[in-house]
Amino acid sequence: MKSVCVSMLTALVMVATAPLFADDTLEDAAASFALGHYEAAIGAGRTAGGIAGLTIACRAGLTLGGLVENGIGAVARLHDALGDCIAAHRTDPDNVVARVSLALAIGFEGKRLKRPSYAHAARRLIETGLERNGDSMLLHGALAGWHGEVSAAGALARMVLGARSSRAAHHFQQALALDGNNDLPLRYQYARFLARRGGDAETRQARALLETIIAQVPADHLERLLQDRARSLLQALDSGKKRRLSRALKSSGAFVGIEKHRDIAKADIDPDDFGA
Repeated sequence: MKSVCVSMLTALVMVATAPLFADDTLEDAAASFALGHYEAAIGAGRTAGGIAGLTIACRAGLTLGGLVENGIGAVARLHDALGDCIAAHRTDPDNVVARVSLALAIGFEGKRLKRPSYAHAARRLIETGLERNGDSMLLHGALAGWHGEVSAAGALARMVLGARSSRAAHHFQQALALDGNNDLPLRYQYARFLARRGGDAETRQARALLETIIAQVPADHLERLLQDRARSLLQALDSGKKRRLSRALKSSGAFVGIEKHRDIAKADIDPDDFGA
């Protein structure tokens, strides 16, 4: 089973660009995050503490490990971020950003270890959040990504975990309807989903979305990272070569290749402790 995990890049980039909490004491952390100074953002967030500071630290760690670093370093970043994500979620279980951050962190660790129990826990966290906050773009986008990525992993993953491509499409549409058309990370992930589906109509729509993303003026460091990935994905799409597109889709995700490091000890968490 390939990728039995939560939403991969979808939730990560949406969480990373979620609105920051209004607190003047967190300006340094917020500014560092926007500039791509993720180490500084982690430190400032931890120093500030509370739900706002811990969530920034969690998000910065996931972004750094998932989109910037790789290999053993990415695993170390993931494990550090898990601690911040758990602390943030326990501080305020109703906070949507903290909840989704924890769900995707658990999902990435599940991907690395290839353990379905982690994917189940991640899905429970997201769905429980939707029961409480049904109009959250972030939660709908996260669940769309979960279904999309697990469905793409193959028939066994779909059977074991209950993922459906049709559910991914539904939740993407729900997220887009909730002001998501102005959200670059969500549109980027929707483009990846459409490109993976591969129909003529889906390919045309994916190409149009990617072209719009590339033409946009980036708001921060993260959006520049996504634009670089969008360019590579569009080039692969335009090549008409399935193998090139498949490679581009894989490399455009988060924590790429993390499953190669199963020999590293698992994070000190029990996925069954989460999901409510």
